[in-house]
Amino acid sequence: MAPEYFNEKFDALSFQNHQIGSQYEDCTFTNCNLENQDFSKTIFIDCTFSQCNLSLIKTNKTAFRNVRFIDCKILGVRFDYCDPFLMEINAERSVFNLSSFYKLKLSKSNFSHCFFKEVDFTDTDLSECNLTYSDFLNATFYQSNLRKADFRFARNYIIDPETNSIKQAKFSREDIEGLLVKHAIIIE
Repeated sequence: MAPEYFNEKFDALSFQNHQIGSQYEDCTFTNCNLENQDFSKTIFIDCTFSQCNLSLIKTNKTAFRNVRFIDCKILGVRFDYCDPFLMEINAERSVFNLSSFYKLKLSKSNFSHCFFKEVDFTDTDLSECNLTYSDFLNATFYQSNLRKADFRFARNYIIDPETNSIKQAKFSREDIEGLLVKHAIIIE
């Protein structure tokens, strides 16, 4: 059977009643409910998801190549199961809570105004990423590459400079205590 290929706009669809195809290129998904869908082995190239629910999608060998998430809900997604080859994702005002980016290379990505509550960034390359205005409540950073990353106006992060690479990363002065938590220093 030939793989299904799509190059179109999807608006206000619930994919509970639609079969996910195998390749989407230059597609736009707006107001779509994709919750719990199996995206395994699906390829997304130059696609945009806007105001979509992608919570709990299955991502075994899913390819996200130049994909944007805008105002999306993406809870509990294992991005670390995706195909890492040419992986490029960017997001604005999206919620990634309870997800994992373990060991991924996401350098130079944009994740501004996003929520990363309890997200795993262990061994993740976030070098030169724009993470401004994002919330990292209980997120895990361990042996992460955060060189030249922009954390200005980000909040609730706890990053140990001894176990993460943070050379030339940018932080707001008023939120700097997230780098000193392990030292139990009182900042007033």
